[in-house]
Amino acid sequence: MPAFTWSYPAARAFELCRRKRYWRNYADSSERDQARILGRLISSQQLAEQSVVAAGTWLREQDRDTLTGQEAYEQAARPLLNDVWKSSRTKAWKQPSAIGTLGILEEVHAELHPDFDPNWPVTLKTQILEQIEQLSAQMQPLFAGVPRSADCVLGEKQQFEIDQVKMQVDPHWVYRENERIRIHRWECGLPDPADQYHMGLLVKWATATYGVSPEEVDVIFEYLALGQSVTESDSTALLRAAEDWMKESWMDMSDYLENEDRLENRPRPKLEWDMTPDRDVCRNCCYHALCKPEW
Repeated sequence: MPAFTWSYPAARAFELCRRKRYWRNYADSSERDQARILGRLISSQQLAEQSVVAAGTWLREQDRDTLTGQEAYEQAARPLLNDVWKSSRTKAWKQPSAIGTLGILEEVHAELHPDFDPNWPVTLKTQILEQIEQLSAQMQPLFAGVPRSADCVLGEKQQFEIDQVKMQVDPHWVYRENERIRIHRWECGLPDPADQYHMGLLVKWATATYGVSPEEVDVIFEYLALGQSVTESDSTALLRAAEDWMKESWMDMSDYLENEDRLENRPRPKLEWDMTPDRDVCRNCCYHALCKPEW
């Protein structure tokens, strides 16, 4: 079996539905191919987030300080959107060999989303462009003031290991400033109480990766829809809360493994992985077709 892996999004998804983790990580040979293909479906909100992060990364990579959000949309977000729209509408994402292609969940399963705006491409473009322009307005002065040589991470997911558990985090932009590590995430959604755990996990990654103390890490969440920037510098408290939450999540996930053994990482039978009773969760899950026979 592959190694036991964990991330903030995986933990939040597991809180909503245990079965989703089974499909993503443990589907048996008779359903593995179908689960792998369905796993390519993403929501329009996830697509928006990917597009905004791509635009933010592009803005940071440029040498000019007179860039606009419109330019970032055209150069970074629009090509991504076009690729996914084409893949979704031509059903290219369903081809077994089409690794890396994506489909849009609400469009593919339109029968589950009757309220989904039929003019969604225009609506989504407007939302994305507004958030990219907000990102540009908030970040360009900071980009101009931080030399590129200070950058540690830009737009790439990071992996590290704790207690033989493979961890994944997604800090969008990380740089050093006066021996401090500063971590920025560009958030398209609204603030969530669980964001404190996400911040603490980013602190955990920074201390493990750069050998700094929690007190030397700042985490900044840019809530683009609100035009708000939230900075947390009490990183020790964030770290303690996140560690407790993370370990509780590991234990909950271990309950669904044979002998609760994360090293062996062998799943208990599929039917023992609980499904959510909330069909609204199912509507927004890429694997709902696999669970539907049990409804």
